[in-house]
Amino acid sequence: MGREFFLKTDRIGFSKWNQNDGELARLLWGNPEVTRYQMI
Repeated sequence: MGREFFLKTDRIGFSKWNQNDGELARLLWGNPEVTRYQMI
């Protein structure tokens, strides 16, 4: 079963997080390149 996107372009798709996305969230938000401009 694929992910259902509510907004999609040629390069990226946006979908709602679900309970099984913990590992994906860790990989995304644990990446310093993703969070380097994060305001503290």
